Amino acid sequence: MNRVIRTHDLLSSTLDPKGWINRAMNRILSAQDGDLRQSDVGKELIQLITRGFGDLKRRAIHASERLSEMNGLDHYAEYINELLVVIQDWEAHFGDGDFDALSQAVHGFEMPKLPTVRGLDEELREAGKAIVENVRKGDEVGCAV
Repeated sequence: MNRVIRTHDLLSSTLDPKGWINRAMNRILSAQDGDLRQSDVGKELIQLITRGFGDLKRRAIHASERLSEMNGLDHYAEYINELLVVIQDWEAHFGDGDFDALSQAVHGFEMPKLPTVRGLDEELREAGKAIVENVRKGDEVGCAV
C-alpha cells in the first residue's frame, strides 16, 4: 500500500505524469530490447553496482582495521579480509558492466562461518560480531556480501 501511495505522490508531483510514464516505459523497453549495458537503465545499474562495491570495500577495510585494534578479535579481522578478497573478485568479474560474469562469480557463494573465538569478554565478542555483521549484511539494499 505504501508503494501505491508513493507512486501516486510521485505522479502527482510531476508536471506531465503521462509523459513521465512514457519516458519510464521507453527506458525499460530500451533496456529489454537491446544491450543492457548500452541502455540508460543499464548504465545507471552499472554505476549503482560499482558504487556498491566501493562502499562495501570501504566498510570491509574499516571493519578489519577496527577489529585488528580490538584485543583478541584478530580472527574476526582475518575473516573480514577473506570477505574483502571475495568482494574484489566479484568486482573484477563485473569489470565495466559484465552482468553475466558477475552472476557466475556470485552463483553458489556461501557465506563462510564466522570463526569461534573462545575466552573473550562477551561484550567484546558482541561488539566484534556487530562490526562483522555490518559488512555481511550491509544496508539491506544490495550492498552486502
